[in-house]
Amino acid sequence: MTGNTTLLLVTALVAFLIGMSKGGLGGAAGALARAVSIYLLMQNVTPAVFIATSALFFLILNWIKVPFYIYADLFDFEQLRQIAWLVLLVPLGVWTGRWLAFKVNRETFENIIVGLLLINGLMLIIL
Repeated sequence: MTGNTTLLLVTALVAFLIGMSKGGLGGAAGALARAVSIYLLMQNVTPAVFIATSALFFLILNWIKVPFYIYADLFDFEQLRQIAWLVLLVPLGVWTGRWLAFKVNRETFENIIVGLLLINGLMLIIL
C-alpha cells in the first residue's frame, strides 16, 4: 500500500468510528432517557433525587459527545452565538424544577413521569 492509500484508509476508519460513536451516543441518550427514568422510578427515590440523578447523568453523557461534534465540525458557532441569550433562562428552569421537586408529592411525581413515558412511547410508535 502506498502512503496515500494508508492515510485514506486510516481517515475512513477514524471517520467511521467517530460516526458510530456519535450515532451510538446520540441514540443511546434518547433511549437512555426512558431507561433511566424507569430505573429511577423502580429505585423508589424522592423527586429531588430523581431530578438530580437524571441531570448529572445526562450532563456527563452529553459532555462526552462534545469532542466528537467538534472533530466532525458539527457545531455552528454563529447559531450558538445567536441563541446564547437563552442561558439567562437556566436559573429560572433550575428554580422551577427545584420548587416542583419539593412541592409535588412522590406519588403525583411518579404518575407524571409514567404519563410522560407513556406519551413518549406512543409517539415512538406513531411517528
